[in-house]
Amino acid sequence: MKAALLTPLLFVTSVFAADETEPPLGYTLKIDGKEFHMMAGEETPLKGSFTDPKATIVPDATRHFDHGGVRFAYPGPFTFLFQKPDRASLVWTVKGTKTVFMINQYTARMTAESHAQTLLAQYGEKGSSEAVSYTLHGVDFKGVRVKLKLSPVTPEIYQDVLVLPSDSGTRVLMLQDRPEGGKHSQEFTDAVKLLDGTLEY
Repeated sequence: MKAALLTPLLFVTSVFAADETEPPLGYTLKIDGKEFHMMAGEETPLKGSFTDPKATIVPDATRHFDHGGVRFAYPGPFTFLFQKPDRASLVWTVKGTKTVFMINQYTARMTAESHAQTLLAQYGEKGSSEAVSYTLHGVDFKGVRVKLKLSPVTPEIYQDVLVLPSDSGTRVLMLQDRPEGGKHSQEFTDAVKLLDGTLEY
């Protein structure tokens, strides 16, 4: 059973304008020692002449998220999902094997604590919480870690809830991981390192 981030219904009349396009993945084409960077579906001029060349194409290690006024790099193999649960919220998700990053945009104002309480209300006795803090791109964030234990034999899930500054409404950054032996997975650690170096809003 997989844990999903549950969002509260907010009864308002405004409607978000949303971009649901997956960030493109770039490639590097290597031909006889020369390298050409290209994007899928885009024409790329190749300068030079080649006779019976040997070519290799390598996907970029990262993609670049740019939605809801939030920008950051994340691992290229991660999958992308856009959802619009209701007229007052949008959710963008990038997901690896154990790691999930979610940007939740709401028209209403809320805090990390109130968002976490919404999750805990859904999880009941299977959920608990504690304070958590991150430093991302030089900015300190204080949030709430929601812990979900679906059964005695399944790994615990961490959902770290942070609120990004916003002129209106609320932007929640949720960082989810399935830790290994009480420590964050390597996939999560690597993805947060990318986030730390590139997060803008």
